[in-house]
Amino acid sequence: APAHQTPSAPSVSGGGAVCDECHQPLSGAVINAKGKQFHQHCFRCGGCGRVFGGGEVIYELEGKPHCATCKGSKSGSGAVGTHCSKCNKPITSAGVEALGTIFHPECFCCTRCQTPFTGSYVQYEGKPYCKKCADLQAELDAEKELGRCGGCGLPITFGKIVNVAGGNWHFACFKCTGCGKPFEREYFSYEDKPYCAACHPGH
Repeated sequence: APAHQTPSAPSVSGGGAVCDECHQPLSGAVINAKGKQFHQHCFRCGGCGRVFGGGEVIYELEGKPHCATCKGSKSGSGAVGTHCSKCNKPITSAGVEALGTIFHPECFCCTRCQTPFTGSYVQYEGKPYCKKCADLQAELDAEKELGRCGGCGLPITFGKIVNVAGGNWHFACFKCTGCGKPFEREYFSYEDKPYCAACHPGH
């Protein structure tokens, strides 16, 4: 299943737990970063203490988020001097550390739509996706595995599934082909379609 990661600007969502920085209850807008949640005013650089702004590249160092300046000062050169994992060209300014490697900011983009990330991303099957594309990819993968519903023809991606009459069906779609009523106990298959006893063409 897709897992949220945050290489640059963090995602914002509603709260419910406690802030990982001040340990006070979360309410309103909440920052999600590296599996932790923060109040917006508590999500700050572990080096200089500055609150992070939108679209900013954030690095993890010693388990805490750091801005590019503090990351560079603590590690010598930060991301500079290494090579981008996508284009293999040298990184001469701040890079994005994600998925255990490093990218140019413009090279770190959605696997499907190729749009560069400006905030959080979703890791799905070890690759980065935007939320929309991750959901679409998960649906396509589920469709490959489960196929389309024998009743409505739409992809089967979740929920109760009935595997009968030559295929898979959404539970709610498994009804008599003739009268459209749900089956009480038994059904009869005719040309890979389910029928109740009254509607079965063989009767």
